[in-house]
Amino acid sequence: MNTREGKIAETIGRFFRIINKVNSRDRIPTDFGTGELLCMGEIHMIEAIGSKPGANVTAVAQGLGVTKGAVSQMVSRLAKKGYVRGETMRGGGNEVSLGLTAKGKTVYAGHAKYHAVMYASVFKGMTDEELAVLDKVLGKTEFQLDATNPRAGRKRAGV
Repeated sequence: MNTREGKIAETIGRFFRIINKVNSRDRIPTDFGTGELLCMGEIHMIEAIGSKPGANVTAVAQGLGVTKGAVSQMVSRLAKKGYVRGETMRGGGNEVSLGLTAKGKTVYAGHAKYHAVMYASVFKGMTDEELAVLDKVLGKTEFQLDATNPRAGRKRAGV
């Protein structure tokens, strides 16, 4: 496949293989230091809350590109398991400020270490220019997916 169209088709095929592999990997529960197995959805919610301490459900939903209902359900489940806590915001009425418990912080740190090792391997040797091109391609891909998504209100923050 030496033509431009062939190369594009080959690249898109790789992109979808990667998506399928990520989806397959995400179905495997993992322990990130607490002795308990968590699904990737739970781990990524812990990561989202840990990276924005004090954020409310709306901010977390926007950052993840999911609905507020999905965040609320996951937060409720993680709170029951002892990973997440919520505090009513001052003057916020029903608004809840989210944070991690000590147990949640253990998972957050373990997951961050996992990503650091993976990212170091994936991006090793890439120039800043190559990273900029990759970011541009992924940004355009995300924009196009959002533009064709019937639930277009769930766009990621910052895009």
